[in-house]
Amino acid sequence: MCKSLSLKKIRFNIDELISTGQRVKTLTEILNNQLTYIDFWASWCVPCRQEMPDSKKLAIDYKNKGINFVYISMDHNPVAWQKAIKQIGLSETHNYLLPKGNDSEIAKKLKIVAIPRYIIMDKEGRIVNSDAPRPSDPKIREVFDDMLKK
Repeated sequence: MCKSLSLKKIRFNIDELISTGQRVKTLTEILNNQLTYIDFWASWCVPCRQEMPDSKKLAIDYKNKGINFVYISMDHNPVAWQKAIKQIGLSETHNYLLPKGNDSEIAKKLKIVAIPRYIIMDKEGRIVNSDAPRPSDPKIREVFDDMLKK
C-alpha cells in the first residue's frame, strides 16, 4: 500500500528551485491549485530516464483530470539537465532544477536519499503520498483515480 505522511504540510525554501527560464517559482505557482505528482530525477540516473516514457503518457492521460506533473532534477550541472529535458522530450514548463541536490532543504525535508522518487501533493501543498508508485507501476493509476474521486 502507499506510504503517506498523513497530509503533512512541509514548508520549503522554494528559492532553491530554478525553472528552465531561470525564474525561481513559488510552491503555489508550481502546484497550480491541483493535485501534483512530483518526479525527483537526474540526467545521469538511468532508472529515472527509463520511467520518463511512462511518466509522459500518464501526464497526457491525466492532463484534463486535474493532476499536475512536475519534474525536479537533482543535477548539479544545469547544462546536463537542460540537455536531458530536450533528449527526453519533456515540457520545459514543469521542469525545475534543484542545484544543491541532496544537500538542498527540500531534499532533506522530504528525506530524498535516492532517485527516482515520486511524491504526491494536494492542492494546498500537503504531502498525500511521500513514496508514490513509479509511472510504470499500474498501481499509480489506481492511486490517481482514488484521489480524484475525493
